[in-house]
Amino acid sequence: MQLTPYRFPSPLIVIVSTLFWTSLTSIASATPLASTVLEREMISSGDHQLPLERNRQLAQLFYPKPSENQTIQVIGIGEASQSADRAAFTIRFTPKGDSPSSLEGMGVPISMADLEPFVDALKAEGIAVSETQIAQSNPQMLPFPLPGNSDSDGTAIMVSLENPQPEDLDNVIEIIRTVEKQSDRLSLKTAEVQFELDNCTGLEQETYQAAVKDAQNRAQAIADSIGATLDIPAVSEPFYSLALPGCSIKTFSFLNEPQTYEPGMATELQITRQLFFTYPITKALQ
Repeated sequence: MQLTPYRFPSPLIVIVSTLFWTSLTSIASATPLASTVLEREMISSGDHQLPLERNRQLAQLFYPKPSENQTIQVIGIGEASQSADRAAFTIRFTPKGDSPSSLEGMGVPISMADLEPFVDALKAEGIAVSETQIAQSNPQMLPFPLPGNSDSDGTAIMVSLENPQPEDLDNVIEIIRTVEKQSDRLSLKTAEVQFELDNCTGLEQETYQAAVKDAQNRAQAIADSIGATLDIPAVSEPFYSLALPGCSIKTFSFLNEPQTYEPGMATELQITRQLFFTYPITKALQ
C-alpha cells in the first residue's frame, strides 16, 4: 500500500480560515449580558445535557463573553437645521427654436441685450442680479450640431437672495416666466439654487447635542429593560464624519451642493452627525 504524503494547506487557505474565525469570534464578543442566560437554558433543556464548559463555549459563538466590565453600546444620531443666510440662484436660458443652436445657426448670436428684459424685471422687484454670462459657441465644422456640443453652462443670470424664504425663490421664477412669455429670444432652461450659512458652529453644536440625547434615550431604554444602571459613557466620533457636510474649518461657513429648484422648496440647511457611545453598567441584571 502506497502512503500519500500529507500536504499542508496553502497559505491563502490558512489566512482566510484565520480571518473567518477571527471575525466570528469578534461578532460573538459584541454584547455582554446574555450568554449566562443561554447557558442556564441549555443546561436545563431536555435530555441532551452537555457539560457546563461545552455549554459556555457554544454560547460564545452567539453571545458575548460575560465579564465584570459589562457595557451597553449604542449609536447616537443627531440632526439639526437652520435657515440659510443666503441663496445663490443660477438661472440658465436656451435660445427659443427647434434646437439649442437655432439662433446661432441663423447667424444671430445671443447678446447681453437679450438678457436685459429679465435683469430689468428682477431689479424692478428689488432682486439683486450678481452676474450674467453668455454661452460661448464653439465653431462648427459640420453643417449640423453634434449632441452635447453646446456649452453646458449656457446663458445665465446669477441672483443673490439674502435671508431667503421659499416664496422668495418662487417669486424669482415667476418673474422669469412672465418675461419669458414676452421674449422671442430666450427660454428658461434650468434653475439651481445653492444655500449658504455665514457661521454654522452653532448648528453643529446643536447637532452633536441631539446625537448625545438620542444615544442616552437608546441606552436608557436598553438598561431599563434589563434592570441595569448606566455610568458616564465613553464617546467617539466615526472617521467618516470628516466627509460629511459641515462647517468649513477656516471660515466656519457652510455651503451646500446646488439643488434643482422646485416650487416651495425649503430654504434650510441640515446637518447630520453620528456618535458612538459605550455605557458602563454599574448594576447588572440580578
